[in-house]
Amino acid sequence: MLNEKESEKIRKLIERAFEEEDETLRDSLADEILSADPNNPVAKFIKWENLDEEESLKNLAMLEEAFESLRATVDDLPSDSEEFETCQALLVTMLSNLASCEYFNGDKEKALEFAEEFMNLDDEGYVVGRVIYYALLIEMKKYEEAIEAADTDLCETPISEHARAIALFETQGPGQDASDSVLEAIMLDPDMAFFVLGLWEFDEESQESFDDEDTDDLMMQVAVLTDLWGATEERLAFLGAIVFAFGYLTGRIEEQEDISMLEEGYKSLGCLDEMISAKQAVETLIAENREPGEIDEEALSLLRELIELGIFN
Repeated sequence: MLNEKESEKIRKLIERAFEEEDETLRDSLADEILSADPNNPVAKFIKWENLDEEESLKNLAMLEEAFESLRATVDDLPSDSEEFETCQALLVTMLSNLASCEYFNGDKEKALEFAEEFMNLDDEGYVVGRVIYYALLIEMKKYEEAIEAADTDLCETPISEHARAIALFETQGPGQDASDSVLEAIMLDPDMAFFVLGLWEFDEESQESFDDEDTDDLMMQVAVLTDLWGATEERLAFLGAIVFAFGYLTGRIEEQEDISMLEEGYKSLGCLDEMISAKQAVETLIAENREPGEIDEEALSLLRELIELGIFN
């Protein structure tokens, strides 16, 4: 049992470890903590987190042990204490890592157990854990659960809306509800779907607007969503029809050959005049130098009206 002085020393070492950017120094601080407190779950987590990808997957038991130990510790802390909040945040991170590692290891049942517990604790919209959770629900064809989860999720994220859209498409077909969810997903991240469809690629220019962590998160989301939407040709065609239309209205589809092809398609559907009119309305906002978010919102509003009229049918 650590005395108060030893406990305070460990708390300061943990603070330093999380602030330290150098992996070698962070690892040394974790070793120092473990020398004083061999079963310290936070230090074990830091050690695990410093492993490379292959080793972290091999040593997943180390992370699970740290998680179980920390969870037991949290139960004894006052719920209004700063230490409780810090430990809760760490538990969320650990659960996200456990879920994603089990997912990529192929143990989807175990991954879902961790992902469900993650969802019960996280209220900050942590990206990785949510991507894994919703991906698992769709892959395991738990469509009703995916819809309910998206409906009750306090954190609005692109992955929840994409999952809802796929679930609605699978249970109700390509109707208004599924279309609205796709439009919501686009509103939350207007560019993501263009990467998902392979219309845009990650290159040096596209990565300049993101920091490394944002790029990693985006690439992971795109990879998972590409698999989910690409699972059937019908899903992909449904997503593509809406995304191409949004790209046409906002100028994200730039090649004249692609524009001509889309206009031929809209002509055959009998909605070319309506699409051109909507595009001109959006171009007016662009010419007025309106904010990108305002332009996208108007484009999505016009697109929703056109879908409601059934012109794509």
